[in-house]
Order: sequence, then C-alpha cells, then structure tokens
Amino acid sequence: MIEYSLGPLFNSIHKPILVANTKGTSDVFLGSGGSYTDSAHSFIFSFKNKDGLEPFKLHVKKTNNAIYDNSGYGPTFGAGHDFCIVNNAGSNTNSYTNLGNSYAEVAGYKYGNSDTRNLLAGSYKFQPQEVEVFYQTYKN
Repeated sequence: MIEYSLGPLFNSIHKPILVANTKGTSDVFLGSGGSYTDSAHSFIFSFKNKDGLEPFKLHVKKTNNAIYDNSGYGPTFGAGHDFCIVNNAGSNTNSYTNLGNSYAEVAGYKYGNSDTRNLLAGSYKFQPQEVEVFYQTYKN
C-alpha cells in the first residue's frame, strides 16, 4: 500500500513539491507495471530548498522516462529516480532525490553530486511529511 499525506507544502522548508502532467492517467502512480510513462510536459519544482535558491522548475528532458510506474513506489519521476517517494514513506527514510538524470539540472548542480542529491529535502534520503501531486491540464 502506498502511503501519502496530501496537504499544503508551501510553508514547509526543505520539503519538496513535485508536479507532473500525467495526461489524465492518474493510475500511473499506483500501477504495478514496472515501466516508464512518456510525458513531454512533466516537471518538478521547488519553492524552498536547502540552499535557499529562488523557486525553480525542472522540465523533463528524457520524455520517455518521465514517470515510473511500479507498485513498490509512490510518485517517482525519471529513469534515475530524480524524485522518488517509496511505499510507506511516512514511516521510513527510504524516499530519495537524484536530480538531473531525466529532468533538467539546477544551474550549478551536477547529477550524482551530494549537493544535488541533498538540495530538495536537505538530505539524499528523507521521510516526507507531506506529498502533493498536481495534474496539469490543457484547454483545446
């Protein structure tokens, strides 16, 4: 079972906010297929972060690996698991960030470096207090 706590994150320092366009397939996060979902419009953004950077938005750069669909994970963004919330995330510190693989890198940060891994949540592995997922829609 995937455990999430939905609520506002805007006043929580060091707590990431993630955003993805799932093209109406909300079951992508709860699936068990063990595969990636394509999206050219997914992105991750942060209002507050460990290093006090201005808010930023990271667009997907590997569109065929935008979202990972697996029953063992919660919302997972990117082939390198740029942002991964694991099952029972509220009771462990196994969720993690690996920015810069499938999503754009933050200027001055490189994929795989500890500064990059620690940027969103204050440490590479973390226990989220809240996770909020938004779905972007488009008007025809």
